[in-house]
Amino acid sequence: MVPAGLATGEYLVALAILDRQGGLTPSARFACVNYVTGGWHPLGVVGVGCAPARTEPDAALFASPAFDNTLAYKVPERLLVVKPPPVPKFTPVEPWKMDLHREILNPYRYWDIIDGHLKFAAQRRVTYDGPVPGVAGAKVITAFGEFCPSTFWYTSNVKLPPGRYQLSFRYKGTDGLRIQCDLIDGWPPVASCPVLRVTPAWQREQLEVTITTALKRGVGLRFSLPQGVGREFSVTDYHLRQLE
Repeated sequence: MVPAGLATGEYLVALAILDRQGGLTPSARFACVNYVTGGWHPLGVVGVGCAPARTEPDAALFASPAFDNTLAYKVPERLLVVKPPPVPKFTPVEPWKMDLHREILNPYRYWDIIDGHLKFAAQRRVTYDGPVPGVAGAKVITAFGEFCPSTFWYTSNVKLPPGRYQLSFRYKGTDGLRIQCDLIDGWPPVASCPVLRVTPAWQREQLEVTITTALKRGVGLRFSLPQGVGREFSVTDYHLRQLE
């Protein structure tokens, strides 16, 4: 609505967002070229009682919103005296810590899937229905879909010293799969398991390995998945520790 006493002439129409709590002053800026210092965004030129010479705003009026330091939020005193609520009580979660003689593989660490053809057809799923005795909600990592062929692996930056180690894990999957499992240093294998003969029922693998040279990249666990469509392979309860 145009005020009744508005004089005849040309006027610049501009848009602004006003701060309702801080005196109804402009308080925001849009990411656009049409900007006037103070939080105003020109839309065009209109005439009151006359036709404007042009409807587009003069570009010489524009400023960069990135360098406008005139805008500020004003907080009313009644809001400043409000006290924040007390911090709720919580029990902090103790972060996982590696112990060479108890556990080296971080159960919270991410597992990845890669394939030689870059098809990215195989997928990864995490559930908590593992068969670990006495452990409710045991984490299960599953690779499923199209193996072409693919590599399902866990990596870390833990550089193991030379010594004797015990590796164990549980696995299951599509009946008849033959899968090679390797303990790796970044990528090169440092020890291999016997070929896993997969069945739909959980099985447990455990073996002792000897590392003669300190790892340089970081210990990992790699499963080589043979080519095929509609296949599935799951692993859980994976552990590695240094023997006394």
